[in-house]
Amino acid sequence: MIETAKKFVMVKIDAEKDSVTPTKYNVEAVPTLVVLNASGKQISRTVGFIPASQMLQEMNKVKPTGKSARRR
Repeated sequence: MIETAKKFVMVKIDAEKDSVTPTKYNVEAVPTLVVLNASGKQISRTVGFIPASQMLQEMNKVKPTGKSARRR
């Protein structure tokens, strides 16, 4: 899971302190996982708690590969 997660830029938003970002991405429930591509286009959305095993499956569906992967 950790190796897969390294291929993403993770951002956690506190919706009680930041109302602008959740509104921008139409977050209506917490937790909501929104996956964006490098252009900022939404490519995946999951609403509600999911276990780590399901999170890994979701990341594998959309994970960047090859030259398009962003390196940090």
